[in-house]
Amino acid sequence: MNKYFLTLTISILSYSLYAQNTYEKGYFINNIGVKTDCLIRNLDWEKNPTEFKYKISENAISKTADIESVKEFCILDISKFTRFKVHIDRSSNDTEELSQLRDPVFEEEIIFLKILIEGKVNLYIYTDSNLTRYFYKFDESNVEQLVYKRYLSSKTNYKIRKNVRYKQQLWNNVKCNTIEKKEINKIKYSKKELVKYFIKYNECNNSEFINFTRKKRDFINLTIRPGINQSSLIFDNYSDIRYGVDMGNQTSFRIGIEAEIIMPFNNNKWAFIIEPSYQYFKAEKTRLLYFEYPTEVKELTAKVDYKSIDIPVGIRYYQFVSDKSKFFVNASLLLSIANNSTIVFEHDNNLFNGSDLLKIKFRENLVFGLGYNYNNKLSLELRYGLKGDFMNNYIKWWSEYQQSSVILGYTLF
Repeated sequence: MNKYFLTLTISILSYSLYAQNTYEKGYFINNIGVKTDCLIRNLDWEKNPTEFKYKISENAISKTADIESVKEFCILDISKFTRFKVHIDRSSNDTEELSQLRDPVFEEEIIFLKILIEGKVNLYIYTDSNLTRYFYKFDESNVEQLVYKRYLSSKTNYKIRKNVRYKQQLWNNVKCNTIEKKEINKIKYSKKELVKYFIKYNECNNSEFINFTRKKRDFINLTIRPGINQSSLIFDNYSDIRYGVDMGNQTSFRIGIEAEIIMPFNNNKWAFIIEPSYQYFKAEKTRLLYFEYPTEVKELTAKVDYKSIDIPVGIRYYQFVSDKSKFFVNASLLLSIANNSTIVFEHDNNLFNGSDLLKIKFRENLVFGLGYNYNNKLSLELRYGLKGDFMNNYIKWWSEYQQSSVILGYTLF
């Protein structure tokens, strides 16, 4: 059954990587100004796109529109892109590739700009690989780049300097009576701070505006996760196979707390997860030992007391069914910290010499999960771990420890 579970989990994860993103209500405007209401495939673009897919209706065939035929497209209340002919500086911001020129080197391009704030004055962003540029535009004026550039100054023995002309641009063109210059001087060339400033400017001018950066949900979730483990253990001795023992299956309780960080792209479908949890495995098994010289039969009792803090660190992918319902798969690297964990052997009620006590040290392992989440509050996960070895610090011993889990989750926030 474990093989089927692993196969199913990997299959779903592979499918999810290529699964279709949601088509959401929106529109686009073509070159002659005709507006078409449609459903647009929401990819939550990390880089500004040059094309997009759309459907006229839910059951219609998907089509592609590009920057040559469309001057604006919008996913309602989520994102909006407008085509502009701009002067853009593509100077590298990588330390090893910095220019020695202080001034930007503008090139004329036609690109889609993503709008962040739409009001009396609009704020836009353009991203492409490691490049991020911000632009602004008043009602009928041309769009203009806010200039920020790191460069190597020959006047200071080629130390890194910054051209922060965007602050002067804001002071000259985007200010009102309640904004002081020292406030502008503190603004960093970042999405968060520029959005905050443009909101303040529009509010200062009593201008209605739309904030396209408003988050729809929290990006950090903390979840309590109790559950049941089903664990098995087999170990053996390379030099004497008589001391090999199958400890069988054991059921135990586990409790953990998971921190989940939702990645701000691809419609919040990807997440980074880490979940410190406590688990244990206690078992005792007695078996017969046969000796030839002299011929006799003795009993060997193996006692396992394994307690650990497990820390799976990995990624999760969500497949949305509705606003309140979604499935997920995850893959994690399991780190385990054993706490006073041992295997003790008793030979006819007396500890035998040699390997009478072994300390457990668990090697890193991979675990896979498949689950369901309801309303961002309740979740259920089936988890399967690959076979692991927690006797790898002993040359003559090997072990196979395997664990499957059923985990309930309640998200605190």
